[in-house]
Amino acid sequence: MADEYPSAEVVAADILVVQPTFVPPNRSFPIDGAQLDWTFKPHDFDFINIRYLYGAIGDLEKMYRQTFTHVRPGGWVESLEIDIKTHSENPKVEKEENHIFKKWCKLFFECGRKIGRTWEIARDGRQED
Repeated sequence: MADEYPSAEVVAADILVVQPTFVPPNRSFPIDGAQLDWTFKPHDFDFINIRYLYGAIGDLEKMYRQTFTHVRPGGWVESLEIDIKTHSENPKVEKEENHIFKKWCKLFFECGRKIGRTWEIARDGRQED
């Protein structure tokens, strides 16, 4: 995005130190935690992209509240999550409750519930005011 919009300041916040060798001058990588209180100014962003949070966020409601606090009025928040529950076009596999893929999904969902994190964001999440 930084290459495509050279006049924009692109901030890629993450909890990991991810520094590619070549970075456009308009892109920065501050280390920050989405679960902590955000250090950015309110209404500081035109666009916020969030994706693949499975098992990573304990308080999704707080994280999304902060997201909308920090996007400018008229700005965009894009959130992408996929459903990791597996399905099959093969009716035999779809009906078989002990299929390895179904066991795998149940294990992930159960682990998430035990640690207070969800792997079911796309299935259970919905936008609210």
